[in-house]
Amino acid sequence: MTAVAMNPARKYLDKAMVVYNQMGLATAKEELPVQRLISKIAVFGEDQALTISSVLAQQGSFNEMARNQISGMEIAERYEGISANFNSIRTDSKRQLSISERGSITIVERCQNGWMNVSRGSIPKRFDKIKSLYTAVSNSMGDQIEREHRVIEAYGDYRFAMKAAETEAQILLANAEVKLNEAKAALEAAQAAVVTPAEGATPAEISALELARDEKIREHSDMDDKYQVAKDMADQLSTGYNASEFVFARLAQTNKVKSRLYDQTVAFFATNEIVFTGITAATTANAGLVEGTRTINSMKDGINQSLIDLAELGNKSLEEGLRAGYGSTISANSMKILVDAVVGFQESSVKLIGELRTEATENSKEVARIAEDGKRRFAESLTKVA
Repeated sequence: MTAVAMNPARKYLDKAMVVYNQMGLATAKEELPVQRLISKIAVFGEDQALTISSVLAQQGSFNEMARNQISGMEIAERYEGISANFNSIRTDSKRQLSISERGSITIVERCQNGWMNVSRGSIPKRFDKIKSLYTAVSNSMGDQIEREHRVIEAYGDYRFAMKAAETEAQILLANAEVKLNEAKAALEAAQAAVVTPAEGATPAEISALELARDEKIREHSDMDDKYQVAKDMADQLSTGYNASEFVFARLAQTNKVKSRLYDQTVAFFATNEIVFTGITAATTANAGLVEGTRTINSMKDGINQSLIDLAELGNKSLEEGLRAGYGSTISANSMKILVDAVVGFQESSVKLIGELRTEATENSKEVARIAEDGKRRFAESLTKVA
């Protein structure tokens, strides 16, 4: 194997790429600006430059992988739904108990109960909803933990590759410093030759010395630029590694705490689901107990009141029956009224008959007189005709 294949940077990069490839993601293939920049300092060490270029070329892939994992995380505030359901269960249970203890329900309360079942559902259904919300949160948390673990695992090896690349960059920097010092020494020598040319040097020879000096200036400037690139690589790889160490340490801490919460949440519900079921059953049973108690009490009260009513109404009916069966049929008072009416009518009719007879006789005489007077006047009228 070659040195490049065996160096630490290559080893850790290969390990990081195994995790990356397991996710089915494509690696970066286009040439990046940093690769063109590193090519400038390959003169200080081709193997080192190739290693650094290989490590930094894949940084974009790992960043994309991290963004892909983060974007797939489902974040919500479903705990509010759990709290709201528990609060509504407690409130409605207390209200129902108050109604039961009072023994009566108003029209408004009846409407409230109907609206409660429509809008929030029955209490057992709300416990089912709490379980559903818990399951959704647990599944999301488990997915988040897995995704974060992938990021941490992949970046853990990649960061080691960056640290190994920093080592390679330090080698390049050391080589660049040697080359820069050589260029500096060459420039100083060329400048000294111009300042103190050989005795008797001709103008052409002095001009040649100046050209040589100018060439060394350009070489030194070019070498200084390359040295600065090598220094930037070494410094920034060190900065990036050290800064990311604490960033990912925080991510690892968060992931660890979240894993602990997830484990406890799963264990809590797995071992306490029976408590949820018991609360649901007890709440429902209590409502049934109150209803059953009120039912038997209502039946007892109804029967007792019916017996009292039967006693009161029965005596009255019996007494009326006795009066009807053993009492008189025709009342003396009724008979007296009838007799008084018959006799009274007879007595008044005798007087009335006498008066009417007298009136009839007088009326008959008057009719006869009127008729006779008429006949007389009729006869008289006949004698007067021609």
